[in-house]
Amino acid sequence: MLIYILLFITVALPAFLISPQNQEKRKNIITFYAVVVCATLTCGLRDMLGGYDSYIYGDIFDSTAEQLRNGQDYFFTTAWIQNKNEEGYGLYNILIGNITRNRYIYFLITAIIYYIVLTRHIIKYCRYPYLCFFFFFCLYYFFTFTYLRQMLATIIVWFSIPYAIRRKPIHFFIIVTLAATFHNSAVLFSFFYFISNKQFSQTQLYKIYALSLLIGFTSIGTFLMNTVGVAINEQKAELSANAAEQQGVRFDYIIEAIFFIYLIHRSYYRLPNDKVSLAMKNIFFSFIFVLLFFVRFSDGGRLSWYFVIGPAWACSELWQIYRHSTKFRMLIFGILSILYFRIVNAWGILLIPYQTFFHNENRKGDYIWEKYEYDHRYDDNKLYKL
Repeated sequence: MLIYILLFITVALPAFLISPQNQEKRKNIITFYAVVVCATLTCGLRDMLGGYDSYIYGDIFDSTAEQLRNGQDYFFTTAWIQNKNEEGYGLYNILIGNITRNRYIYFLITAIIYYIVLTRHIIKYCRYPYLCFFFFFCLYYFFTFTYLRQMLATIIVWFSIPYAIRRKPIHFFIIVTLAATFHNSAVLFSFFYFISNKQFSQTQLYKIYALSLLIGFTSIGTFLMNTVGVAINEQKAELSANAAEQQGVRFDYIIEAIFFIYLIHRSYYRLPNDKVSLAMKNIFFSFIFVLLFFVRFSDGGRLSWYFVIGPAWACSELWQIYRHSTKFRMLIFGILSILYFRIVNAWGILLIPYQTFFHNENRKGDYIWEKYEYDHRYDDNKLYKL
């Protein structure tokens, strides 16, 4: 637990001590990069933390790397066969498999790539990088431990944003298609092209929110969950859609949506309105729309990840707008802090105690390891295939 507290302080302090004006001017940018490096290494050097998905990805990669070593054709490797409709991720495994055969090095390389690209997006789209990264950190940091395909798809799809703004459909949809080869659900980002430069009134937005929530309660929501949700997990999507009738409403999605609606609409006309800012606002509205539309489904929130750069941008802008309002700033800081530590507490043994792959001992009480470990040679030497 201590490592997560120290990391939180490391990310939070510069975000709040370095003024938005200096952040915009990119002063102390080396400090920002140092903060990102700390978060990257904590993620990349981890043991098999975050849940069983890590073992699934590790097993596919290890099998693929061994097959490549034995001279097997790329198209007959496990990564390619297991990702028939997501060849981009299969090819990614093959490329890394030519570099290393060790799953921990694979996860480390993936973390480095992810955070390098995320940093690029933050610097490009957000005026206040420390604040923007703090938002990502509090809400989505631990998902980068385990949901590799979808996290890679998000950072790929955000390369398409400038092409939506400039109305270059071919460039935009090529990038979205590429992202979908890592995780099919990335196609959901396609509709952003049609609203990227649209100026919505607040009345229009409230009607859209209400309509999305209303449709989310109908069979249309179930149909789309069965269609788009298959990209997350075919069996899980079916269970989620079928269970929706019995489980009712995900009130946490509604609460989250209401919080973000409150944030952006109380200052709707104070936010910047240049082309990039307008696009970021519309991504934010899309984020809220998806939360409300999939309000009955446990995996609906994951579909909103493609739009999370919108609220990250907005929160960093609002921090500057309300720079003289201690009450508002404390509200933002408090909510984000609660969300961060809620995940740490809820995931429990999946994250605690933290351990790097330099420790060969297995964590006590780790039932995920007991059930899903596929190669016990890692128990004695986690770097045995270097």
